[in-house]
Amino acid sequence: MAAIIKSTDGGKTWLNIPDENTPTFFSPDFGAPAFLTFGKGNTETPESLAPYVYAISNDDNWASGSQVRMGRVHKDSIIYKNAWQFYAGLNKYGQPKWVSSEALSKPIFANLGHVGHPTISYNKGLKRYILITFSDAVPHKENALLSAVNTWDIASELNMYESINPWGPWKIFHSEKSWGGENHTNYLAQMPSKWISTNGLGGSIVFAGDYTRDGAHYGFMTQGFKLVLKKSKK
Repeated sequence: MAAIIKSTDGGKTWLNIPDENTPTFFSPDFGAPAFLTFGKGNTETPESLAPYVYAISNDDNWASGSQVRMGRVHKDSIIYKNAWQFYAGLNKYGQPKWVSSEALSKPIFANLGHVGHPTISYNKGLKRYILITFSDAVPHKENALLSAVNTWDIASELNMYESINPWGPWKIFHSEKSWGGENHTNYLAQMPSKWISTNGLGGSIVFAGDYTRDGAHYGFMTQGFKLVLKKSKK
């Protein structure tokens, strides 16, 4: 069950929405939303996206989902479930359609069995949205063979995609099939916008890691990156 936690006193106290007495806020298809952010307090939100706040989530399970869906809500109505709308494809003019029902939504991205908790960051320098997904190298399945289960704590992968729109279409530009090296399972990658250089060509990602069989430890990890742009064909 996904919940939204709010604070009205600068983070000193928090209120969980929903609580044990209220219905589930989102369905399993949108069970782990991550917000898109545009500067401190969303003060850098592009005019074309205002006055909404946007979030994405994968489906199925935390490490091996198959789809990403997107929701939006007016910035003043985040805690109200009936105020949320969900991406439902493009209209004939190429503009996104939004519906109130999660059941009528459509994915903005799909990769069968290889979509762990996704995040989207805006690279202001390159004017591109960056979608990051991770997954175990062999997807989690309830009926998985033992040979597959034995890989879940020793191998993960990282994939990065770019688009000029937060809902895609997406084009892959980086993939690591042994993310973190052999016998490591990094996970939950995201690219904080504050950590991206002004020109968009460098910065850091943050992630958790890892839960290896050789002595599990969880930690707050960072990894620097540099982007090299391809020369345009004339």
